[in-house]
Amino acid sequence: MKGLLALCLAILAASNSATPQSPAAFSVADEFKDVEPFVRFLEQHGLTVSGVDRSDLPALVGDKTPTYVGTERGEFDIVILPGQNDAEQIRVTYSRGDHGSKHVYQITDLHRRQRPRTAEVDRPLYFTMNRNWFVVTPSAVLDEWLKAKLDQARP
Repeated sequence: MKGLLALCLAILAASNSATPQSPAAFSVADEFKDVEPFVRFLEQHGLTVSGVDRSDLPALVGDKTPTYVGTERGEFDIVILPGQNDAEQIRVTYSRGDHGSKHVYQITDLHRRQRPRTAEVDRPLYFTMNRNWFVVTPSAVLDEWLKAKLDQARP
């Protein structure tokens, strides 16, 4: 009996002194490997990624549908553009739709490598362009968080 008690105490002591493990990184499916650097960026800055899938947003730049990245604080939709700084050449212009019920975004490439697009949606969207990341979120708070982490915060 004393041997069993000693064994139990030894196991408890070992488990209490073990170093806590950080949560495992989110596993990104092969079809979404191009967004893995963005997923790792979010994880490095404290967000837990809960899902990566095809977005329900239309193609906003290029011909590629955005990829949805879900976190505990909200969602991102991202397009990874081919050139190193291609996203930084994209400009988004906002207007209200007919009768003020829709939000209209005109997306243009300053170098005219991408054809202009117009997106008309029911909710406001926020855009962050960093290097080749074209990121869209419906959350102003999450957009400000991302810009701060990318050192794009307003003075």
